[in-house]
Amino acid sequence: MIVAKKFFAMIESMILRNLSAFLAVSSLALAQPNIIILYSDDAGYADFGFQPNCAADMKKLTPNIDRIAKEGARFTNAYMAGSVCSPSRAGLMTGRYQQRFGYDNNLPPGFQSGLDLKEKFGVNHLKSLGYTTGLVGKWHLGYPEEYHPNKRGFDWFYGLLQGSRPYHEILKPS
Repeated sequence: MIVAKKFFAMIESMILRNLSAFLAVSSLALAQPNIIILYSDDAGYADFGFQPNCAADMKKLTPNIDRIAKEGARFTNAYMAGSVCSPSRAGLMTGRYQQRFGYDNNLPPGFQSGLDLKEKFGVNHLKSLGYTTGLVGKWHLGYPEEYHPNKRGFDWFYGLLQGSRPYHEILKPS
């Protein structure tokens, strides 16, 4: 009888510990907000419906982005780190002005290097906080395998490694 009581007490303790751990992880997941950064090349200030100076004919073109802007946090006093694709992405990923680490120009097609592998990305900090990270779109921070987004901290990637490339085949007009 004593052995059975100890056995059931041990099982009960294990169940409670596992349940507590599960609830702690679940509450952590609920406490963390989703973070979505929409980053666009060549978009103007009034190209989205949520902006006050957006032309009437443009307002209907971005309903989902407008909803995200309405329901989320908007940063209205931020400036691009660089005036072209690759340097501005380098600034976003590192949180530093790209001039401070010599990343002033776009990478040419087929370039055999990329953003210095010593540069730390903010996405790694998010992973340490329990976030799952992903990138959709243009990378443009290095083409060789060691510069791939999945090697730089992203859990998954769907997009283009190079800049100035379309998502689908360009057909000549017939």
